Order: sequence, then structure tokens, then C-alpha cells
Amino acid sequence: MQSRRKKVKSRRDISYLSLFLFFLPLAVTPTIIGLSHSIVDAALARMPSPELSIAIFAIVKGFSNIVKSPIYTSRQVVSSMVDSKESYYLAIKFLGALCGFFLFILISIGYTPLGNFVFRNIYGLREVEQLEFARAALRITAFMPLVEYLRNTHQGIVISLKKTHLFLPGIILRLIFISSFLYWTVQTQAVLGVVAGSITWFFGIGLEAVFIIASLFFFYKSPAQAAELMPVTNKKELEVKSLFKFFLPLGLMMSFASFVQPIIQAGLGRTESPTEALAVFGVSMGLMFVLSGSLSMLHNVSLVHAEDHNDENWPKIFKFCLSAGLIVSSIIFIISVTPIGFWIFNSVISVSVGITEIAMRVMLVLSVVPLFRAIREAYWGLLMTEKNTRAIGISKLMNIIMVIITLIISILFINIHPAIIGGLAYTLGEGAETFAIWFQAITDWKEDKREFAYEN
Repeated sequence: MQSRRKKVKSRRDISYLSLFLFFLPLAVTPTIIGLSHSIVDAALARMPSPELSIAIFAIVKGFSNIVKSPIYTSRQVVSSMVDSKESYYLAIKFLGALCGFFLFILISIGYTPLGNFVFRNIYGLREVEQLEFARAALRITAFMPLVEYLRNTHQGIVISLKKTHLFLPGIILRLIFISSFLYWTVQTQAVLGVVAGSITWFFGIGLEAVFIIASLFFFYKSPAQAAELMPVTNKKELEVKSLFKFFLPLGLMMSFASFVQPIIQAGLGRTESPTEALAVFGVSMGLMFVLSGSLSMLHNVSLVHAEDHNDENWPKIFKFCLSAGLIVSSIIFIISVTPIGFWIFNSVISVSVGITEIAMRVMLVLSVVPLFRAIREAYWGLLMTEKNTRAIGISKLMNIIMVIITLIISILFINIHPAIIGGLAYTLGEGAETFAIWFQAITDWKEDKREFAYEN
């Protein structure tokens, strides 16, 4: 039986400065990771068959992400469910089994004729060279679930212990490796571009995993010992049933999330000017993600610092998240209505004047997305703390439904540029998801109050 001797999450009054210092390393992480992806693209553009390498690597990377997306939630599972050696060992076994399942799928496709079937019939690759490049890349990226499982599970411990400063050295090591290896491959042309990109992706995350695990051994003697210091989150001994119940909605949510952009791209591909629409939507979303990527880590603030919705710190945590969203939304709004946006798209990203003008209008539509995301992430973290992941899964489904409805209505009945339709669909999907998560949280909390009043 697990020991209940540790204290629960502290209910002391927290400051905005402490929240900022906790969040800053998490916020920087997606930006640096985005930089690493840009470095890979730049290197592939300087290697043999650059256009083919970039295109095939994007396809293989997207396919791998769709298959393994539920593994990303390992971080949240550990932060929310682990509070002792026993629960740590149970969680890593449970998540390890899931990792093995996704690993088996990707290896089966990468190392058997299934790969040709998938890339030929789903992605439309017909040429022999295209299929060879895709198989070569997938045979490396097939092992991505393993390194992401190792990294994310142990990052979950670090987050729960509020040691987020340990994230940055691992990210820096990843950047150093990527830059050095790609410099060598560009100079020697020793491997295919898609192989180089796949190697940097796999070993880059692998280095992060090694560093974070080594840090836990250095500071706490072992990850299991570190788990003993994590705040109590379970009222009784953790069971596989509880882990599965917590994980399933999160895993489905990540799978749903991986389909949002492909659905929009499929819709834009059926408009009158698909190439331009996809190009404008792509550069607009790319810039939006660079500016707002850090907000995807906001749920950790409420996950770690709030005990439940009655916690005296929750209003301050929500204001902190809301402020972060407002700041990013304001930046995107300014970019969309001032010459700054024109300079970024036309001079920095180097797209044409015509695409720049439309992209700025798409950015105006997208400017509210960071605010939606910040609110959603704040509630996500709190609901994870309360073990209510069902609401998270349902809200992501609402996102996809809203995206599909918006695309159908807009393409059929509204005469605006298709790229703007794509931006509108994405924005309304995010809005629907945020409203759904808020509504379910408020409804559940009111029900809890009624049950408490009835029992007393």
C-alpha cells in the first residue's frame, strides 16, 4: 500500500513572479524546438534533391506524429498520477506498454510492404524515388515513440517538482547536436536529406531524454526517489484502471488534434485556387505557431500550482494564463494591421506581395486564437489535477466538429478567399473547444457543490 505521508500541494499564496519563473523555461522550449525544425529544413534545402527531401520528410514526420500522438500525453499522466515509487513504476510500465504498441505499428509499416501501401494509397506517392525516400525516413522515425516516452515521462516528474529550469540544458544539447550533425552532412553529402532529418529528430529528442533522466539521478539518486518527493495526488493506491481512465481521453484528444490541420488543408485543396490557399494558410499558421507555441505549456501552471477549483490560488493562476494569452493575441493583432506584418511576410519570410496581403488578413482572423488557447490550457491543467480528462477529450471533438461545419458553410455560401476560410475554421474550432471545456468544468463544479450540500 502506498504511503500517504507526504503533504499535498501547498496552499500558500503564490506570486505572479513565481508563476512566471516556473513557466519561462516551459515557454522557451517550444520556440527553441521550432528553431531546430527550421535548421533541419535549411539543411535539407542544401542537400541533394532538396524539394523532394523536404516534401517527403514533412509527410513522414506528419504520419509518425499522427500515429504516436497519444505518447505526448505521458508528461501529463506522470505529473497528475504519480506520487510515489510504486505509482512511478506502475505508470512507466503502463506508458511503456502503450509506447510498445505505437512502436510496433510504425515498425510494421516502416519495415514491411505496408509502407509502400500507406504512402502510395494515402499520400499518393507513385514514383520509385519518392517511396524509397519515405521508407528510408520512416525506418528511423519508427523509433520515435521510444525516445518521446522516455523524455516525456521523466519531464513530468521534473514539472511536478517545479524544476522546470532543467528543460533548457537538454534543449540546448539538442540544438548543438542538430547544428553539428547537419553541418557535417551538408559538407560531406554523406546521407540522404530525409535520413539526416530523421536522425536529427530521433537523436535530438533522445539527448533531451538522456539529460533529463541523468538529472534525476544526479539530484535525487533515481527517478523513483524523485517520485517519492512529488505531491500526493491519489487518495488510494494507484491502479492500472485509474491510469487508463485518465489517459484515454487525453490520448484521443491528441489524436483528434493531429487531424485538425489536415482536415482544413483537405477542404482548401478543393477550392478554386488550392495552391495559393494552402500556401497562404501554411505561412500564416506557421507564424502564428511561432508566436503562440509557448502557450501550449500553460496547462502545467494550473496542473502544478492548483489543488482544485476551490484552491485560493486558482483565480491568480487563471489571471496569469489570461494575461499571457492577451499579450500574444495583441502581438498577432498588431502584426495583422500594421506595416510590421507586411515586413515579416514579404521581407523575412519572403513571400509575394499578393500572398502577404492575404496572409495579414488571415492573421487578423487568427489573432484571437492565443486568448482562446490560454483560457483552455488553464482549465486543462485544473481538470487534470481533478482527474477529469473526459471533459478534455469531449472538447477536442467539439473543435473538429466546428471546423468541419465552418468549412462546409463557408466554402459553399461565403465569398471570401479560401485561406481566410481556413483561418476562420481554425479560430472557431479553437473557440468551440474553449467554450466546451469551460462549460463542462463549470457544470461539473456546480454538480459537486450540490452533492456536497446534499451530503451535509
